[in-house]
Amino acid sequence: MKNQREVHRAIAYLNQTLKEHKGTVLSDVQEAVARGAMEGFTYEKMAQQEGYHYGEKYLKEVGSQLWKELESYWGV
Repeated sequence: MKNQREVHRAIAYLNQTLKEHKGTVLSDVQEAVARGAMEGFTYEKMAQQEGYHYGEKYLKEVGSQLWKELESYWGV
């Protein structure tokens, strides 16, 4: 698990990337998925976390879209 400062910096970097390429930042659910991934959670585990009010299937859809979007910016 990453420490909270590393996660915060990574989220800021993701927001900077999205702002430069799309003019927006992470939505609440996109940020929840990114944070969960950085903390090593599965989508199932993310859906079970207190404060995450999203189902596993929805989180998977959001995650897939987010990773594809970031992949297109970074070419990875």
